[in-house]
Parts: sequence; C-alpha cells; structure tokens
Amino acid sequence: MDHEVTQISELFSRDGFVVGVEPVLSADLVVRARAGMDRIRVGDYRTGVPPEPSPWTPGDPEDSMVKIEMPQLADPDVRDLISSPAIGALAARATGALRVQVFWVQMLEKPAGRVDPQSSDLVGWHQDWSYWSTTWHGHEGLFTAWVALSDIGADAAPMTFIPGSHRWGPDLGGDFFSQEDQRPHLKLPPDAHWEERPALMPRGGVNIHGPLTLHGSGHVESGLRRRSLAIHLCSEKSRPVREGENLARFLHDPAVCPVIHAAKGRASSPVDGVQ
Repeated sequence: MDHEVTQISELFSRDGFVVGVEPVLSADLVVRARAGMDRIRVGDYRTGVPPEPSPWTPGDPEDSMVKIEMPQLADPDVRDLISSPAIGALAARATGALRVQVFWVQMLEKPAGRVDPQSSDLVGWHQDWSYWSTTWHGHEGLFTAWVALSDIGADAAPMTFIPGSHRWGPDLGGDFFSQEDQRPHLKLPPDAHWEERPALMPRGGVNIHGPLTLHGSGHVESGLRRRSLAIHLCSEKSRPVREGENLARFLHDPAVCPVIHAAKGRASSPVDGVQ
C-alpha cells in the first residue's frame, strides 16, 4: 500500500469522509453527463426508459431542489459517468473495499441564487443509513461517492460534513428533506464535538463518505445551479436483506448497477448474498 492510499484510508477512518481537491473525472465525461442531466430534467429520456419514481419530476418548480432517482436508466451519458473506474478506485482506496458496485444513484440539482422561503432546496442533517436500513444487513461495506458536476465553492451550497460523526452511532435522527435546523433534534452523544466542514470541490471532483457520517447542505448563494450525482456503493462486505428488492432491486443488472472496481480475482465475485 503506497503513501497516498494510506493517507486517504486514514482520513476516511478518522473523519468518516474524504474530499477530492482535484478533478477525478475527465472534462469530457463531465460535459456529457451534464448534457444528459439537462435532458432528464425536461423529460427527454434517450434510452426510452424513465428514471425511477422521484420526489421531483419534469414540470415541477425549478426553484426547488431537483432530486431524481436512478437517472442512469434514462440517459447513456449519465450511465457512462456512474460507471467510471476512477470513482471505484477512489472508493476502494478510501474504504479498503476489494469490490465496489453501484447500487443506487440520485441526480441532485439546487437552484441558483436565493430562492423563495417556501421552496425546498435545503438538505437537512442526516445519515444515509437512515434510508438504507431496510435494504441491507448492517452498514458495513456501504458508502457514497458524491460527484460534483459544477464547481463547488463556499457560495455553491457545498455538502458539509461533521467529522467523526460516523462514530456516534446509527440512530442519530435527522431528515434529508427538512427545511428547518435539524441539530436540536439530533440524538448526539454527550461528548460529541460539532464541527462543520464544507467539501469544496472542483467540477469533476468526488468525495467519499460513509453511511453513518452526518452531512447536509444549505442554499446556493452564487448565480449558478449546483449540480451533482450521489452514487451509492456496496462492497464485498455488504449483503441485502432481500435480493432484488428495495434499493437492491437493480443489483443483478450490470448495465444499471455496474461493478466499478474489482481487485484481482474479484471481478466475477458477487456482493455477498447476491447471485
């Protein structure tokens, strides 16, 4: 294991996340995926297949956050991005996983500038595990690659992490969709040290975070939409509760949920419990 891998894995173990400060993905791949996202947002599904039922659908207000489930079903350029081996390699370096497979994807876009107070563009403090616990036997071997499709500066509503929160337990509360301050409602341990660390990233950058790490984001202050993909990943250590159901229902389709990293000898090995 070289020095870079050791440093990344140590940061992930210590903080519950790592943030790429340099682009991981090529400019061409990012440009094509952005075009695919634009098509999906207006209901142009190049594959002929729509995304999964989502909180936001074409025709909904543009001044609220766009959240579309499994966009790779609808567009080949988005599918190319979520299949990138570079994402899988970074996830493997951070987590030590031998095999990394996509199990779910969300297309997330925030509107530009301050919005109407009644709109819903905030992401409340939450742990991803709160939404995954009915799909998986335990949180081990699960993580997320959050891909920046636009430059994420301090004024672009960066994803903000609470370092060390992955050690505070799996049932802290919180709500992705809440438009109110969730902190007073979180079940924090008495010795919890609360530090908010924004993930500032260039277009094409990727961060990796674990399912217990608290995170959220605020309003976009810039004049540009904040564009991203949340690519949820499983490893050889994860096992679905019921094969082919819930968030694991596409695991058997490599075109939709590709394996994006496999150590030597693991390429054809399934996620534990999935044939």
